[in-house]
Amino acid sequence: MYRRDFLKLGGLFSALFFLQLGPLGKIPSVFNQVEAHGCIFRGTAEGQIYVSEDQGKTWRLHTRFDPELSITQLTVDSQERVVASLEYRGHDFRLSLSNPKDNWKTV
Repeated sequence: MYRRDFLKLGGLFSALFFLQLGPLGKIPSVFNQVEAHGCIFRGTAEGQIYVSEDQGKTWRLHTRFDPELSITQLTVDSQERVVASLEYRGHDFRLSLSNPKDNWKTV
């Protein structure tokens, strides 16, 4: 790769990153995603979790938390529970979901 091509790519990625930044540095179009129970769960920075039961072809809203809550990470623990890490005004907490039909519970 030539230096000029490298600089073009670097500029492109920098521009894309800065265009996505919203107020207070939130990146609204970025999401976290995990697979569990035959479903794909996707969390957003706006506090919403979507689920797909057909490998991402269609999505439905599973949970809508307060818009001030940001879902920073989705993981699956050793007991096959989906765990959502949320952030609210500098404070972090975690909620777990046993299966797609259950309610969220604190960890």
